[in-house]
Amino acid sequence: DASSYMGRALSGVGDINGDGCDEFAVSSTHEDYPLVDQGLIRVVFGWGDNCHDTSPSQIVIGPDKSYRYIGYDLDGQHDIDGDGLPDLAIGAPYFRGEDNIQTGAGMVVYGRWLNFLHTFAEPLTTERPLTVHPLGEAGFAPHQEFLGSREDALVGQGIALIPGGSGFGRAALAVGWGRGEIGNTHRSGGVMVYRSGADTLLSQQPYMAVTGETGNEDNGLGLSLDGFKVGEKSYLAACGRYGKSMGIDRGSCYVVEIK
Repeated sequence: DASSYMGRALSGVGDINGDGCDEFAVSSTHEDYPLVDQGLIRVVFGWGDNCHDTSPSQIVIGPDKSYRYIGYDLDGQHDIDGDGLPDLAIGAPYFRGEDNIQTGAGMVVYGRWLNFLHTFAEPLTTERPLTVHPLGEAGFAPHQEFLGSREDALVGQGIALIPGGSGFGRAALAVGWGRGEIGNTHRSGGVMVYRSGADTLLSQQPYMAVTGETGNEDNGLGLSLDGFKVGEKSYLAACGRYGKSMGIDRGSCYVVEIK
């Protein structure tokens, strides 16, 4: 549809269905099917002679409420809960919680639910999907949401999985707060890092926070994120529009080890 913003974000997901072929996810943040501006994510399964599917197929997932605009950023290919399947992180900076306040959110959809949905995959076409699966349906590893604390915090504009960031081979989740207040910095942004606990789900309490350098609300730290490993060490890279050491509007990026 017009103004669906298809392709706002694109990410490799990893091998969800265990056939040795990787999947990818693509978002359409303003898609209206079946609800207004809910935003949808299409997970497209790898295909070919050596894959389970010989032609392209997809599943489509989305929230069960209007005006959620999910999918401004995506990241996959890493396992949060230790079940051997890659999980999918979704950024939604204009997401509204149950109180209808637009704080934004970082979200995680677990690979075992996506693996289950492969059974219901549809052929990949340019037409509207036959089915949109509400997040967390069927009781398979309910998705998790990490909301902001105030309106217009742009939580989830940047999102990343950090390989090995939770220890024991499990990934951590980094959620950017593009205009959030973390510590004593006025809306200068920052990043919250969440680790999985004994039950393998991510704790709702952040493991660590990275704050913006200044009180400038245009700092925007957390608008762009990535997680990576060097040897056995896990790192978070976080970028914003402004850095005190670099000067106004020159931008800055920081790299933090996740211990």
